Order: sequence, then C-alpha cells, then structure tokens
Amino acid sequence: MREIDTVTVKGSIQPMRLFTIDINIEGLERTQDPMGKKSLREKKYLRYKMKKNLFQKLYRGDTTTMKEMDTDHEFAELRRNYDEEFEGDFNEGY
Repeated sequence: MREIDTVTVKGSIQPMRLFTIDINIEGLERTQDPMGKKSLREKKYLRYKMKKNLFQKLYRGDTTTMKEMDTDHEFAELRRNYDEEFEGDFNEGY
C-alpha cells in the first residue's frame, strides 16, 4: 500500500492516513467465478461470513492486512506488473 495523504475529517480532530493500492488489470485472464451459480442471497451471505471471519482474525491479532494481501493469489495477480521504480519516485516526491 502507498500512503497518499493525511486528512482530518470535518467534525473530527483525529488525522486519518489515506492509502492506495496499485494494481494492473491489463492482461488478466478470465476465470470461473466460484460463486457464479449461487443466488444473490447466497452470495451476500457467504461474503458476509467471509468478511466477519476476516475481521475476527484481525481483531484477535491472528493475522494482519499485509499477511492477507501477501497470501491472496488474486491480489498477487493484480500486483503482477508492480513497478518498484515508480514507488521509489513517488516516495521521494511524497
């Protein structure tokens, strides 16, 4: 993740750091959606369970956002064409 700014939301005195994730969708191959044949209700329920499980692991300290991103094969595919030179230039300017 790359920090892009720090802001204070109106009505708050607590600064909030904003980040972005650089991804590239060019050249991705279409894959079969594992939830493609499920109803909308089933999809929502399964995504809710996955999200709840992830937040529980995060709050317990069993994992971190970076660990999850490092082990997710779909995220790795999105980051395949990551440009380290750009990140260095950005960090220098930031």
